[in-house]
Amino acid sequence: MKKKNIAKAYRSVDAIDWRIFDGCRYGVVDSLVNGFSLADFFAGEADLRRIKTASLPHQTAWKGKDLAKFDMLIVAQDVAAQSKVLQKNAMSLAEYVARGGVCWIMHQEALCWESAWPANSPFADVCLMRKHEERESAKMVGGRQYVAPWITQRRHPVWNTPNHLDEGDFVFWQAPLNGRTVETTATGVVVAGREWKVLARHADDRTPETAGLVLERRHGKGLFIWTQIFSPQIFGRRQCFEAGVWRKFLQNILTYARDFRMGRQLEVEVRCSRWALKAGESVKIAVRCADGSPSSFEAKIFRPDGSMELLRPEKAGQRTGVLHYKPEQAGEYRVQVEAKSRSGGRGCGSSFFKVSKGWTPYRFFSHAHFGEWSGLSPGVLYGVCRRMGIDAALLSPTRSTPSLGREMAGMDSPSVRFFPGGEFHFFEKPNKHLLFFNLPIKRLTAILGGYDSARYDESWIKRVQSAGGLVVAAHPEDEAYWVEGGCDGMEFEPSDRRHWDRALRQGKRVFGLPSTDNGPIQTLKIARIGLMWLKDEPLDWRSFLAAIKDSRVMQIGVESLDGAKARTNVFWMDVNGLLKREVTVEYPDVDLRIRAQSECRMKTLSIIRDGKIVRRVRLMKNDLDEVFKVKIGRRSYLRVEMAMEDGRTWLSNPVFIEVTGSARSR
Repeated sequence: MKKKNIAKAYRSVDAIDWRIFDGCRYGVVDSLVNGFSLADFFAGEADLRRIKTASLPHQTAWKGKDLAKFDMLIVAQDVAAQSKVLQKNAMSLAEYVARGGVCWIMHQEALCWESAWPANSPFADVCLMRKHEERESAKMVGGRQYVAPWITQRRHPVWNTPNHLDEGDFVFWQAPLNGRTVETTATGVVVAGREWKVLARHADDRTPETAGLVLERRHGKGLFIWTQIFSPQIFGRRQCFEAGVWRKFLQNILTYARDFRMGRQLEVEVRCSRWALKAGESVKIAVRCADGSPSSFEAKIFRPDGSMELLRPEKAGQRTGVLHYKPEQAGEYRVQVEAKSRSGGRGCGSSFFKVSKGWTPYRFFSHAHFGEWSGLSPGVLYGVCRRMGIDAALLSPTRSTPSLGREMAGMDSPSVRFFPGGEFHFFEKPNKHLLFFNLPIKRLTAILGGYDSARYDESWIKRVQSAGGLVVAAHPEDEAYWVEGGCDGMEFEPSDRRHWDRALRQGKRVFGLPSTDNGPIQTLKIARIGLMWLKDEPLDWRSFLAAIKDSRVMQIGVESLDGAKARTNVFWMDVNGLLKREVTVEYPDVDLRIRAQSECRMKTLSIIRDGKIVRRVRLMKNDLDEVFKVKIGRRSYLRVEMAMEDGRTWLSNPVFIEVTGSARSR
């Protein structure tokens, strides 16, 4: 298939080119927010000056000629909520859109929203629900509810053309609002009628599924777009992560509006045949447009080392819309496709896949909550994983809800693998707190449904284990019930490792699992992160469980919220070149290799043999790759602790060693 040219507007993924909006005309229904004018913002920013804007008159009623000269109307922050002018001109605005215009409504404050709209206005069925507020459940865990989008229409151009955006772009925001710093992406959600299509919603157990943070509505020949996510007015000229996201989001929306008016907007679906595979295996990349196979397309493959490879379907007779690619590097790949449909539409689509080659590290959260008391929606948890470079998460809901199974199944994706689990407190033994993993979702939700009336029963552990699941003691702190309780593992905690060593000295193969147990979003910035090592294994549930059981899991920390930097943190420990739970050696002295790299400096390294520190090394550096000689008994175990400068502790799982040969050293 011969390559056809695609507009330059879709060439750049990360760099923003504003020249594509030359000749477009934008009308701004403006207001001053902290002395900030949106029209002045477009005119004053060096890279936005190509966007020609004009303020609409506030003093008089709008006439058709006032609106017809604009390609798009932008209703600035809080104007719809506070301005009577907009309500008086609601029908003129509706007529403008019906004739083919596009109207973009930015962030509106729920507390100021008034419902005095004409009955036949597109806004008559709209109300705003305030979400960023103190709740008793939020106060218990010391934070406010964080509002961020869960994208429900991932193929929509607003998220893909020309810039790919996902939930990771909308977490950990530090937004200046009314003289204070607000840690949230929006202060309210829009609850609208069936005519409005939700492109991204805020999902929690107290918000209707029809409520959205990004919505659109077709009206006549035109289009309304509503984005409840904070507007550029809040960020102004601040050079920050949030402002950078807004520039990309702004370009996507303006591009979508322009393409809509020209009748060439396009949703592009990109499907990878496998989400996880081994290096050298081929992955099929299928591309499909709304009206079928694309007439032309090209795919950019962004490899783990940051390089890019361009693919085009060039082989004669190759089926339209399909590429085959054989990855050779280990890590996460992103596929960015630029396509043209047979009807003339242009658009972009994205997908991901992860590749293992040799020993490959994957980062994960365990004991990850969403909804209920944690205050986190699935979208927020998804976004945190994307922002922090997390590859997988073990979910631990504590209660069954009507949408639990659907939400848990819908979270698993090519970019972040989400695996189901459950959390159980037993009221007759309040300190007993267990996590169950590897249960089918239907069975899991059925068990969770009985949470309120659950009574402790020792048979629960055996039932889960007999079904192939794992039972983990959750943050046992100074409790030791799990030592005799038959648990497969325990969560790493600073205060409980003496109980762990006691169990290990008795020969019990109890693994340690890093714990997140998140409350508000702030707790995830300092969460204990797991690092699993897979050797030529795809990142699926089976290999994940095998890594946990075989002690190929470490606990690390991530200082940076930048996922690319976070992926540089690694921690490795092997005995005589073997990374596994049990090792047989011929002589009682072994080579213990420790390799670590961290954004934060490593202070000290402690080598622990049979519960006692046998060597402590002062490091004060960011990189370590060294082999230590350690003498062991006939049957011993070794594990490692590393104290970091930021106060966190990196931990390895134990390796059990048995000497089969002579007691003499080599």
